[in-house]
Amino acid sequence: MPRRKLLLYSELPLFAEGVKATLSSHPDLELMGTVQQPQSLLVEIRNQNPQLVLIDWGPSLDWPIVAAACNAVEGHRVVLLVRNTAAEMVYQAREAGVAAVLDLHSQLDEFVEAVERVLAGEVVYSQSMDESLRISRAVRLTPREGELVTLLAQGLKNKEIATSLNISEGTVKVYLSKLFQKVGAKDRFELALFGLKNLTSAEMGFFEELPPRKPTTVTRAARPQRLRSIVVRPSVVVAGSGFYRVAAVR
Repeated sequence: MPRRKLLLYSELPLFAEGVKATLSSHPDLELMGTVQQPQSLLVEIRNQNPQLVLIDWGPSLDWPIVAAACNAVEGHRVVLLVRNTAAEMVYQAREAGVAAVLDLHSQLDEFVEAVERVLAGEVVYSQSMDESLRISRAVRLTPREGELVTLLAQGLKNKEIATSLNISEGTVKVYLSKLFQKVGAKDRFELALFGLKNLTSAEMGFFEELPPRKPTTVTRAARPQRLRSIVVRPSVVVAGSGFYRVAAVR
């Protein structure tokens, strides 16, 4: 049987060496290389043309990069290695086109089995992940709502948000009021926590500069990457209860 070619993305050299050592004991699997920088990931996928890409989720990644990795070339699949298998993480991964999400707390034989199953054409998500998704629902956000939640998660006040989005402070208040009802948040603090919890480090740091405006005392006038939807899932199972936990996803 010809060897199946794999490519690994990880920002942790020691972790990458461990994966390399693990795969070396399987003669039908060949690790072609390791990528440490997000900007190099798509280039290496196109150059190496691996059958499987292992992505160790790290702070420099965001979901557009993962989605692009899933669609970089024909005939390859992506496995996401994570330390957090919460519903929002699993939902985002599926939306991006990831073939499998593997918990890094899994046993070594479970990891190898999952890799082989994905190479055989399966989609691998654990039963607990599927159950978490089954009891969840996604609330789509408009582009403006997504930008507002992201800015709120940055800690901006209404006046700062208005300047960043080039809208009035009154309009910000209207949007917030509608978002509280739409998402199920009781106040701006809770809505900000939802955004803060689920925005990746990369997404929190990437900004698109706005065109110059009239002088203002507000210094933070940048437009962030925006959230696209909100995952709502029950956190307490009570008969007849409408209590939900809400988690934002990009």
